[in-house]
Amino acid sequence: MTGFPILDEGTLVALAAYGMAGSMYDVPSGPFAPEEWFHLVAACRASGLLGLLAAAIQRGDITVTPAQAEELSVLENEVAGLSLLVEQRVVQLSGLLSAASISHRLLGGPAIARLGYRQPGVRSFDTAIMLVEPRGGEMARVQRGVRAVTSVPIGVGRFVLVQDLSEPATLLVLMEQPVPTACIEEHLVLACLAVALGPEPSLLQQRDVAELALFPAIDPDRVQATAERWGVVEVVADVLVQVWQAFRLADRTRLSVWSSRIADSDMQRDGGSLARRGRMLGRRAQKLGRVR
Repeated sequence: MTGFPILDEGTLVALAAYGMAGSMYDVPSGPFAPEEWFHLVAACRASGLLGLLAAAIQRGDITVTPAQAEELSVLENEVAGLSLLVEQRVVQLSGLLSAASISHRLLGGPAIARLGYRQPGVRSFDTAIMLVEPRGGEMARVQRGVRAVTSVPIGVGRFVLVQDLSEPATLLVLMEQPVPTACIEEHLVLACLAVALGPEPSLLQQRDVAELALFPAIDPDRVQATAERWGVVEVVADVLVQVWQAFRLADRTRLSVWSSRIADSDMQRDGGSLARRGRMLGRRAQKLGRVR
């Protein structure tokens, strides 16, 4: 739920799906009454969707008044400034870790936006995650705006460590400096796990999954191999199916076909149905600590 009763829930879903290849959602054309605009902006700000709202307006798919456009421009600049500050701190921390020969990988918003989004500017973020080897944990924690972790949970009692990510690292250029990150296929698996393991998946998390999965350069075989190596095939497949359904994506890809086949096979084996897929997803997330 959005927490903004005057706002139709479908409006936010349509915005979250805006510009996605094959999405059958249509954004509201506008214009908006002052109260409607207030709630729309508040909901987009809380959901991380301001960039998508701005993109739809800039392309002429949503009509707003000059005052509303100016208000959104101010807010968008604030969000973009915060994202830039986070990137600056990521570069500083990565430089410190590299100088100390401490292995690390950038995860989260900055990496997903740069690697997976065809329009990185629509994906804002106010924090980043730096996965570091244990001896670098204390050094990494001194950098504000960057959450340093020595492991990423992928289920009950199961974690991914920096040494579990592929070598050599994918290099992401931020502020003209190379920052090591996971490969795009590992980012997709981690994004799927974030949706599955969170208390309630956000529209932005689901958009991340869709953007990464539809990115032209992604290698479906490598996605499947990563999910198998980490023992999370069923959960990744279920999340991909869930996201395809949530955004009404009509395009069929190798990943969407693979995920549907895995999910359908699991439901047949478990005696499930499409209506029970959400409950099964939650149960599978809980089982991750007991498989493989």
